[in-house]
Amino acid sequence: MIPCIGHTGIGDSKGVIHDFAGPYYVSVDDLAFGETMKYVTLTHLDGVTPEQYDEAIKRADSVYQKRMHNICCDNCHSHVARVLNNLKYKGRTNYTMIDVWWMCIWSGKWLSVCNVL
Repeated sequence: MIPCIGHTGIGDSKGVIHDFAGPYYVSVDDLAFGETMKYVTLTHLDGVTPEQYDEAIKRADSVYQKRMHNICCDNCHSHVARVLNNLKYKGRTNYTMIDVWWMCIWSGKWLSVCNVL
């Protein structure tokens, strides 16, 4: 409905997407609203092993599997923010859904020209 906001998920070290898709449900390898259109590459993961990265996602998944989805305050963007906080991405632990949205707008890359349209 509002494509500039969109739905977000995060890929694990094997490229499998995890997304908070609805109340008490984190989807794994089945993005809730269709295929990926845009992506952001996390570039500051120095010293983070694939196991640590995947564990940060699993920890966020386990939290969000117990949460009610709220489109305005606790949503798919919040789930990704929790992963970034778990990772201490860029030395921060205070990412919010707004930060994730901004990363998608500012740093996101389209997969194809058709996706832009």
